[in-house]
Formats: sequence, C-alpha cells, structure tokens
Amino acid sequence: MIDPRLPGTMVIAYIQKLDPFLPGFRAYLPEICRRAILPNRNVSRRNRVGDFTWAVIMSEMDDGNVLISQNAAQYFRGLIECFLCVDDSEYVEVKRIAHVAGSKFVKVAVTSSSGFDPVKFCREKIEGQIKRYTDLKMIFVQHESDIIQYIKNSLYPCPKNSIREVIYRQRDRKATVFVEEKNFPLCIGKGGVNVVSAVKLLDIALVLEPIVTEKK
Repeated sequence: MIDPRLPGTMVIAYIQKLDPFLPGFRAYLPEICRRAILPNRNVSRRNRVGDFTWAVIMSEMDDGNVLISQNAAQYFRGLIECFLCVDDSEYVEVKRIAHVAGSKFVKVAVTSSSGFDPVKFCREKIEGQIKRYTDLKMIFVQHESDIIQYIKNSLYPCPKNSIREVIYRQRDRKATVFVEEKNFPLCIGKGGVNVVSAVKLLDIALVLEPIVTEKK
C-alpha cells in the first residue's frame, strides 16, 4: 500500500512505454520503487518514451500501479514551489490554483504581505522556467481580501473596466457579475473555461450577465 502521506507528492517519473489500453504512458518512480501510469488526460506537457519527467502522485490503482498526473493543482503548486526559494516567501504566497480539464491555461492566485506586486514577481521569477515542465500557460492573478476585487481579478483576461458591477451574496456564496457586452465572450472564455476556472479559484458560484453600453 502507498504511504497515505504520498498522494500530492512530486516525484520523478521515468516514461517506459506507451500503453494502447490507457491511452497514455506507463512509468517508473525510482524514488519509491513503484510502477505508475500517466493517462493522456493527466498530461500537461509533451512526453516521450525514455524521458525523465516530473509528476504528482494521485492514488494507488487496483492493479497495484500508482496513478500520477501532470495537470492536478498539486503538480502546478509543486512546480511553483521548486522555483521559489525560501527568501521568496516574504514576497509571494500561492493561495489557490485552478485548472479546468481541456483548457490551455492554469490560473494561480497569489498574494504578498509586504506590499510587493506578487503577479509581476511570479511572471519575472518563474513563468519562463515553468514552461519547461508544462505546455499549459500559467496565468497569475492577485488574491484580494476584498471579494469584489478578487472576483474581477479572477476573470482575467477580461478587462476590469468592462466589469461594471458585482453583486455578492455571502449567505449563498454566489455573485452576479455584469460585464460589457463587447467583452462578454472574453469573460466567459472558449467553451466557458475562463469563468469555470474563476469559479474554481474563488470557490463561489458566478452568474455572468451582459450589459449593452451606449455608443457615444
């Protein structure tokens, strides 16, 4: 049995072969001497047979193999932590990570207690390095104690000035967001992935409503 502390742990995986029945990869985890499977649905970077790559442990399978992933929130958190040294903790803290299956990006809410711009810091410090370990775009947004402002941030890349009003009902943990019609598709995202990722980042329900602005 897997040690219960292992799920969520970053490990090095050696890609051994393609498995036509997954479909995906069979791998070996040298650090814990276990065999693993990496289904295509859990892949966020290009892998080749013979590669050593990073992954995160998800669970133990019925057949005794370990299920690993490269698109779970723990994986992206692990990557970020790998590129943030101990001294960086005073500049930035990762609050929450959201990834929607099938999307081409990951949203990461970051904050700073020192007045530092955590989004700028992450872009400059780790954005380029992480590209070597995932094919997904990493989008950093600023976490705010002000829920209205945090909602606006979470809907990036929709311009904040296009979000005309946010009505938040704390009891229902639900917010209605009124967005200028011209940027409504950008706010929703292709197939709704942008708003779904915002919901996961916020952990509240969102209802988006388009509003027509008068032409001057």
